[in-house]
Amino acid sequence: MNSVEFRFADYNGGKTTFAPGDGRPMAVIFKKLTVSAGGAVSDLVKGDSAGSGLLGGAADVVLVGASSSLPSLNFGGFIQEALGARVDNVSYGGAGVFSSLKDYLLDDAYAQSRPKVLIWQVPLLGGADTAESDLRFVEAAALNAKGGTAARGSGKVGVDTATMTPRAVRVHTADATVTAVTVTVTTDAGTRTFTVANSDRMTHRQDFLLSLGGLGKVQRVDVSAAGALELNVMP
Repeated sequence: MNSVEFRFADYNGGKTTFAPGDGRPMAVIFKKLTVSAGGAVSDLVKGDSAGSGLLGGAADVVLVGASSSLPSLNFGGFIQEALGARVDNVSYGGAGVFSSLKDYLLDDAYAQSRPKVLIWQVPLLGGADTAESDLRFVEAAALNAKGGTAARGSGKVGVDTATMTPRAVRVHTADATVTAVTVTVTTDAGTRTFTVANSDRMTHRQDFLLSLGGLGKVQRVDVSAAGALELNVMP
């Protein structure tokens, strides 16, 4: 009965490339879109608690992967047909083993409506992003830890943790050009240094996570990167 039409004069990779690290030909990402009538308001993107948004809501099954999971190869379509259920494909080319997964775990869509099944397609050739810090990033995101002790600074910031039992670290950078931060963890067993990196497609998030599990009794956490930093050590 009614329709809303969105028109755009340009898109990424069209007349201009406004997101050079993102290969998708997109003009906009809808995170929230509401319609109201008679005092009632509905979010077309999120929908209700059951995920029944007018734009489809979130699927119960999500596929994260790299080039092998791109729509042109129909891997997601094969899974969707085999399961008889809708599959949201958030994979992208050149993502390696971890980039699509890390990107998705930090997205509002995951926080607001977690899938019942998450399919992680691991490519045969994983690229450079297969370090221990990448696995610890995913583990920290899965913990969904909150609160904790925060510290702010520029260039380098640290938190003494001898009186607490921290589980994970989240670092937020003010500079969107920063693609990696250095996290130094001092424990009763010695010192470990991790380089936590995000893909070019994740720089808009400016968040870097690291699980501290299995490192021993953590005494202190230090973080360094360019510009203003916020370090949150979470129990």
